[in-house]
Amino acid sequence: MNFHEEYILENERVRLTPLKEDDYNHLVHFALEEPELWTYSLIQASSAEKMKVYIDTAIEGRKNEHTYAFLVFDKLTNQYAGSTRFYDIQIENSAVQLGFTWYGKEFQGTGLNKNCKYLLLEFAFETLQLERVEFRADNENQRSINAMKRIGCTVEGILRSNSYKQNGKRRDSIVLSILKNEWYSCIKQYLKENNNSKQHSPKMEKFTVIYSFKLIEGKENPFIEAWTALTKLIYQYEGSYGSRLHKIDPHHFIGYAQWPDKATWKNSGDNLPESAAEMRKQMRESCSEIKTEFEMVEVVDLLNDKRAGDE
Repeated sequence: MNFHEEYILENERVRLTPLKEDDYNHLVHFALEEPELWTYSLIQASSAEKMKVYIDTAIEGRKNEHTYAFLVFDKLTNQYAGSTRFYDIQIENSAVQLGFTWYGKEFQGTGLNKNCKYLLLEFAFETLQLERVEFRADNENQRSINAMKRIGCTVEGILRSNSYKQNGKRRDSIVLSILKNEWYSCIKQYLKENNNSKQHSPKMEKFTVIYSFKLIEGKENPFIEAWTALTKLIYQYEGSYGSRLHKIDPHHFIGYAQWPDKATWKNSGDNLPESAAEMRKQMRESCSEIKTEFEMVEVVDLLNDKRAGDE
């Protein structure tokens, strides 16, 4: 990575430009009007003074070649929306962390985060040719964790009491990641399709469910058995489309199904769950017939859920 290069990442929805000192003028109003955005952040920007330090620290990190921060501009509303950055950049290990991401409340749940993550992950895996992008968050920050799961991150574990919060208490940090093979096998296509659909139909919020299956060793036809499991799960509902199955490795598969919107899904069958937690419970129960063959690793629902980015 060339830290002297002015990288600009852009698509039809968002433009990411290197964070500059003058960008304080674009971002300070968030610090004054929405200081709660940094409730879980290790680096606060919840006042005018703290925002200046926040930006100065990011710029200094770029000079020292371990951080590269971006300003986020939402082209749909023609407004500056927040910031994000690469940090702990380890070119020698072909790895990087992506985080310190925040958006103003107006921009949360609008599809902006997925567009940003698509550009950043594409840059990391295809331009920089990295092998791993890591994400971390306060383990109590469920909104951030949900946002990372929604882009396809895999939960790796918890770092117990690994740092201090701003209030002086100790923090447990959850660690998630995306690997290069996962980017190419399914996550890139999923984000691209999701971003494109929202770009052309901004008022239509797809209802998407992601399933991750880990096949028990020894099965003769892993893909066929994973596909059978996926269809057993999704075809209890009517009106689904876009169901796909992607192979991560010979015994790990990720599948997803989509409905045009939440209302269509709600009319697709009886006994529909009323919440994300109920949905996960119902899906796991519907897998009971195949638990001897599959471990249901994770089910994530992607409702039109206004959530912040990762931190």
